[in-house]
Parts: sequence; C-alpha cells; structure tokens
Amino acid sequence: MNKLIRGAVTGAAGIALLLGGAGSFAAWNNSATVLAGGGAKISTGTLSVTADPTKGTWKSLSTGTIDPATYQVVPGETIEYSQPVVLTAAGAAMTATLGFTNPTLSNKGVADGNFTAVTKIASTLPAGIVDNGDKTYTITPTAATAAGTTLTVVLDITFNANATGDQLQTINLTDTTLTVSETTPASAK
Repeated sequence: MNKLIRGAVTGAAGIALLLGGAGSFAAWNNSATVLAGGGAKISTGTLSVTADPTKGTWKSLSTGTIDPATYQVVPGETIEYSQPVVLTAAGAAMTATLGFTNPTLSNKGVADGNFTAVTKIASTLPAGIVDNGDKTYTITPTAATAAGTTLTVVLDITFNANATGDQLQTINLTDTTLTVSETTPASAK
C-alpha cells in the first residue's frame, strides 16, 4: 500500500474514533463542601422606636408640673412635654437617621408666629448616637442600642412675649412624629 492511501486510512480511522467517543468524553473533576455542617444561619438586625404616651409629662418651665387641659399659658412662657422612647438598633453594617417633625400649632384666634415648637432629645446621648445639629441624629448600632436604649424626647412650646393680644384662646397641637430610617450600607451602594 502506498503512503498516501495508508495515511488516508489512518486519518479516517482516527476521525471515526473521535466521533464515536464524542458523547463519552470525560475529564477529571472533584468537589469540596464549602459550608460544612449543612449550611449556616444568618440573622437579621432590627430598627425600631416605640413610645408609651401614658408616660409623657407636661410642665411649665416657670411653675412646674401642669395639666395642659386646664393650664393657662402667658406671653413669654415655655411649656414642655417630655416623653421616654425606646430605640432599638442592631446590625453590623447598619447606620440610621433619627429625626422629628414638629407639631403644627393651629387656632384662628391666635396670630401666626406667636407660638413656636421645638422637638429634641433631652437625655444624654449614649455611644452610637450623634446629634447632627439639624434636628437629626445619626445612629450606629452598639450593644446598648441592640438591647434597646431609652431616650427622652422633649417638645418645648413657647408663647412669644410680644403675643399680648392672644387672650383666652385654645391652641391645637398636631402629633409630633419621631422617625428612624436605615441608611444604605456602603457595600449595597
């Protein structure tokens, strides 16, 4: 047989072997368990603020404890509502913001601007809570906030000294809202 025919037969046999074994080609492989013991448990954090309105107290900064239903405020006086709240914040990568909406003071018989309302946290701030100076607070969870930290929220309402014409009026207050909101962790941005 000449070399050309023998080369063609050998090539055809090689192609036939390759095509015949195309479905059973195997390479070495291996595997390893990454999460040993059936996997892992991951716990979520928490963020909440709760208030018990029955624990709130009213006082005049001039005269002491008052009943707002019967107390009569005078120009230049500040009355104060104090309310304990419990802040719970837990999560390793979490930061959050705490902020207020001041109440609206309304009554058609009282001139606009004669009453002002300011809400703030009056208690000493624990580690992990920073006053931003703009009626908001930044929260970075600590062991204390994870267990629940009690803060005292104070609402000061001042009857301006120049409000001499607003006599025998009733001032209606809307609710003050305390909101805590998580800020997105750096890894999620």
